[in-house]
Amino acid sequence: MYNNLRAIRIERGLTQKQVATDLGISIQRYNNYETGKREPDNKMLCILAVYFKCTTDYLLGLSNDPNQRIENAPMRDGTEAYVQIDEDSDELTSGQV
Repeated sequence: MYNNLRAIRIERGLTQKQVATDLGISIQRYNNYETGKREPDNKMLCILAVYFKCTTDYLLGLSNDPNQRIENAPMRDGTEAYVQIDEDSDELTSGQV
């Protein structure tokens, strides 16, 4: 996971400090994610994916496409799902379109 996290941060032209500040976490915590010393929990994984506008699959190393869009994902029943972060509370909201 940490290789793709570092790669997408560098590709986006961001420093670890910028990302940590934007996410409201310590630089050390973010650095631990990038170096593999610590893994983000599921909520933080989703927050990172939304922040970098990539899929959790990419961050986890299951996909090689960081530019795959995540705003809407097709569901089996033909509807679309979405994930959204409330920036005031860091709450994740998901639902169907």
